[in-house]
Amino acid sequence: MSARVLVVEDEKAIALALSGLLRKEGYEVLTAATHADAAKLLLDGVDLVITDLSLGAGPGGLEVLRAAKDLRGDTPVVLITAHGSEKVAVEAMKAGADDYVPKPFDNDELRLVVRRLLDRTRLAREHRLLLDRVERE
Repeated sequence: MSARVLVVEDEKAIALALSGLLRKEGYEVLTAATHADAAKLLLDGVDLVITDLSLGAGPGGLEVLRAAKDLRGDTPVVLITAHGSEKVAVEAMKAGADDYVPKPFDNDELRLVVRRLLDRTRLAREHRLLLDRVERE
């Protein structure tokens, strides 16, 4: 079963580019342009979230990050933004982001970040299942 990746991006061209890139890697991609749309999709469960820090009017990427972590704390979240700075990256990581990628993003870098985070999450979940099994036995 392929991983479900939620892309939250209000710029259609970037959302299409991200979706295409991730689909080529074999992931199931869901897209949302707003925090409200993202919140609905998060309820269905996703394996990873990629969100723009700035989503136009209304709540932005940090709110998407918080919603994802509130629903399922181990869901990795990657923030992307054109307004890159060390300060923004530090704030994002303090808020619980698992990684931060500045725009314009490098496709190879993004592929690597997504693969690494999905592998890490899968291994952590498998580890918990094994520990639970050992405790039961």
